[in-house]
This record gives sequence, C-alpha cells and structure tokens, in this order.
Amino acid sequence: MTTSDVRPGPAAPSAPLSPAARRLLEQRLRGLTGARDDGPVRISPRPDRIPLSPAQQRLYFLDRLDPGAATYLLPAAWRFTGPLDLPALRAAVTDLTARHEQLRAVFPEHEGLPHQRILPPDPDCLDVVDATAPAGPDPERRLAATVHAAALRPFDLGREPAFRATLVRAGDDDHVLVLGMHHIVSDGWSLGLIVRDLTELYRARTGHRRAELPELPLDYTDYAIWQRGGDQSAALDHWRTRLAGLTPLELPTDHPRPDTPGGPGEAHVLTLPSALTTRSPNSAGARGRRRT
Repeated sequence: MTTSDVRPGPAAPSAPLSPAARRLLEQRLRGLTGARDDGPVRISPRPDRIPLSPAQQRLYFLDRLDPGAATYLLPAAWRFTGPLDLPALRAAVTDLTARHEQLRAVFPEHEGLPHQRILPPDPDCLDVVDATAPAGPDPERRLAATVHAAALRPFDLGREPAFRATLVRAGDDDHVLVLGMHHIVSDGWSLGLIVRDLTELYRARTGHRRAELPELPLDYTDYAIWQRGGDQSAALDHWRTRLAGLTPLELPTDHPRPDTPGGPGEAHVLTLPSALTTRSPNSAGARGRRRT
C-alpha cells in the first residue's frame, strides 16, 4: 500500500518569547480569563465516572440539541493504490485506539449528567465496505457516495465510541480509508497526529517490528480530570465580576425562529459584468475603488 506522511500544521514561529516575556504574557492571560495557576497538569486517580472537560461538555450539549447532525463531525479520507495488508491495517487501527484512549470514549448519562467511560481496545474496529458491486456505468460516483455515507454517519455518543474507521474497497488494489470522528474527542490538529501515528503503526505491523512513536505522558482524559479538579471559585468569581450588571441582549430577527436549528440553506446568485471581472487590478479605476 502506498502511503505518505502527514505532518500536523505549520511550524512554530522562529523567534520564541524569552522566559521573562512568556511569564509576563501568562500572568496577563490569567488576569483576563481567571485561569488556574497551579502548575502543570497532574495525573490524578480516575473516578468511576470520569468528568467531561468544559469543552467536551459544550460539544455534548450541542449534540443533544441537534441529534444526528453532521455539524461537529471531523471526517477524513485517503485513497490508496497497490497491495493492502488488511490484517495489518486492522491491527494498526486497534493499536491507534489503544494509544489514544479518547478514541475509545463513550459519553453516557447518570442522573441527567454526562460522564465519559473508556472502553477497552476493539480488535475488530475496522469496518470493510465493498463498493465494487453491483457493476454500473459510473463506479466513481458510487465510490464517492459510499465514502460520503461512511464519513458523515452520525454517532450515538452515549452508546458508541466517537471514532470510526471504515475501509471502502474500490478494486483489488484500490481502497479508500475513511476516518470519522466527533469533535468531542478530536480536532483538526489532532487529525494530523492520528494520521502520523496510524501510518507508523501500519508500517510497524507490516514490518513485524515495534512502532517508533514517543511515549504519551498523559491523555486528554487526565487533562479533563485536572480541569474539573481543585477549587474553581476564583475563575467563577472573576467572570461574575466582569459580567455583573449586564442585561440579556434582545436582538431583533427578520422572522420568528423555530425551536431547533435547521441545516437547509439557499443560494444567492450574483452576476458581475464582464467589464468588471476582466479589469486589471492595477488599472486606475480599480486603484481608485480598492478601499471602498
């Protein structure tokens, strides 16, 4: 199978802050946000019901507000050509979920409040879908529809992990790997790390060697427990003070809105004259209207 490395995001700025400037920046940010100042994240014993981080709690609320919506899904797909070692890929996906436990998290409720539970790694966590049959005049369209359905399949956060891997077979040596995730366990930056790790884990499985990946000092689960631990009264007092005296906004709308948001939209067509679209940006008329 032909693969390529995917590296996460742009490089950091070449001129980092000095230690003194960094300390000053951190102090100012804490003063603005009421953030905790008790040192680095510490790993704590895990309770029976692991709390959600504040960010996860917001995403859980949005998912319950509009169940089944694809708004906060993070799908990605890669097409591979050449021989594929399916048992090695299946094992690599299992290795990936064993390495990143948030990919095995479910979010059930207890007495109306969500918590997270980490499931054990599943050795059969790769779904395989055949998009080669029945034969038709447009196999690429059928393949695209199959990939689209796999990528945007919603999650039941209370019953299943918010990560799904699907291998779509387009031919003997033609496959599409679809990774579906919910934003509650991942983000755009994490996707690059996941692809990097999965690539190395697959190469290690096919090469019958140990994967060359750095050890993880903690998981996001530990971060969520740390965020929920300790005394948060200082942060709450900060925002109560900053928001004291404000009245709720009453923004006018063009027409009554439904109780739940909807996804359908409309298109607005705007026709520009050819004289405008072909005008050089360096012409006198364009320069005169550039700032208007």
